Amino acid sequence: KLAFHPDRAADMAPDAGGAFDGQGAASSSRSVPGGGDSPRLGAKRRARTAPEELSDEVCTFRSRHLEHRRCMWHAQVHEHLLTECRAEAQQVVRQLRVQDRRLEESRRSKAAAEAHLGDLEQLLVQGRQELEQEQNAICELNREVSELRE
Repeated sequence: KLAFHPDRAADMAPDAGGAFDGQGAASSSRSVPGGGDSPRLGAKRRARTAPEELSDEVCTFRSRHLEHRRCMWHAQVHEHLLTECRAEAQQVVRQLRVQDRRLEESRRSKAAAEAHLGDLEQLLVQGRQELEQEQNAICELNREVSELRE
């Protein structure tokens, strides 16, 4: 596996090693095989020598190699970005799980608080009823005391 090296990015960038003609091949001052340099249509082409053919083959391999390096560089950049996005997504998922747990805890706390509130309201109603009964009993006792004094 190739590792992404930002400091080497300039070495492997599309312009490294030569100018590209937009078709993925490095531009060259050498002639293209079979292209000929003569503008005349009827001129005979001379036979290409082995060094010329070898030179053209080297140019072709070089341009293919540079294209391959450019593709590899782009793949490494995309892989690096994908890795960063994946890590960020995993962090977001962890944060969401924590928030879900907090939400569930809050819901349980709210339900418990509502249950306690209901119990306290019931106790308050009972206390008021008992207070009212006691007040009625006191009033009744005061009436009896007043009757007894008379």
